[in-house]
Amino acid sequence: MAITNSLIRFENGTLADAEEVLSNSSFILNNMIAFALDGATITNQNNLFTDLFTSDTAQTLTNFTYDAGNDWYETFDASAISTDYYMDIYTSTTTGISALAINNCVTQVLYSATGAYIYRMYCTVGTAEVQRAQVIKTLFYGTNGTDSKVQGITGLTNLKSSDARDVGKQAHYGYSNFSSTAASGDSEYQGTFVNTSTNTDCSTWSLVSATSQVWASTSAAWEMPNNTVLNNSGDETGTDMSADELNNPATCALDADLVSIGGGASAGWAIKTIILCVGDITWAELGTGSGTQSNIDFLTDHSIPLIEAATFTETDAIVVTGTKTLTSEDVSIIKTLTTVDSSNTLLVEFSANAGVNYQTVTDGVLATIAVPGTVGQLRFTITRTDNTTEDTIQGYGYYVG
Repeated sequence: MAITNSLIRFENGTLADAEEVLSNSSFILNNMIAFALDGATITNQNNLFTDLFTSDTAQTLTNFTYDAGNDWYETFDASAISTDYYMDIYTSTTTGISALAINNCVTQVLYSATGAYIYRMYCTVGTAEVQRAQVIKTLFYGTNGTDSKVQGITGLTNLKSSDARDVGKQAHYGYSNFSSTAASGDSEYQGTFVNTSTNTDCSTWSLVSATSQVWASTSAAWEMPNNTVLNNSGDETGTDMSADELNNPATCALDADLVSIGGGASAGWAIKTIILCVGDITWAELGTGSGTQSNIDFLTDHSIPLIEAATFTETDAIVVTGTKTLTSEDVSIIKTLTTVDSSNTLLVEFSANAGVNYQTVTDGVLATIAVPGTVGQLRFTITRTDNTTEDTIQGYGYYVG
């Protein structure tokens, strides 16, 4: 017999008080669901549906992660995430994310659903400028310039930065290398910026190494604009180079010379640079081109998107559960297992049509289904006044009839 029929009964030939029957029905069903949740894993029988999350069954997670050790969904301590600088990575897979854990960088998943993920990448040490430099280095340089980690992210769709200087920028990488045991060599590998009107705050980081010997004198430099030396010795990647930023530079160059007066142990140079700018750079060799010169335009060569402004916030934490197949019913009662800090607020909503329409429900209280349907789903939303707490969603059960 449907639950709605039980709301009508006769006492001494008179119609029972509806509020009394509703309260009694809620009490009975609430305790029935609680009993089912006590040790249940996933139960679907007689219109009773329960899930204690012994596996990750959620459809989407926002600012929640699944804890397989405890079988629950938990919020994370957002205060541990740097707000000085971060890059949000939007991708359709998880492939390549773990490789970002170099140069003091870490990632925190903010949103996950089938085929859609958002990871926040940030650095755990240094000032905001150092953190920015380390994140950019990891993405577009890696450990030595040959293993930029952004290329390993499968399904990358967006990069969104917390720093306005990055917005609209694309990344470039320039390289020049020469080694000899006798011969002289020179190279002036010059880049010309296509955009010289809106390329403000053009940022660069470089590594310059020049090895001389008794028989050879070597000089090398990273220059922007051409003939203005920014670095002639040392590794400045991953460090604060904000003082070198320029508005609308016309040119840049990886410039080096080796003058031989004999022969002996190996001498030479290595110059590597990361550039964040608006638009393309065209490259040309103005010297003899000794050794190897190359460049990467991450947008053109690898389809890495332009950097956008970050928009994601950590205010609300949301779990949307998997779906359950229903027969079209009239009423429902929900029971949840949660731990929520007193400073935060939990909202539980039920949908009978796969999330098209949600209605707010009160835990343990029988309610009419506003929009009946055949696909049940719950949505848990925690509005976090204190985002340092660990709130958990541990399970749920509901009965429809």
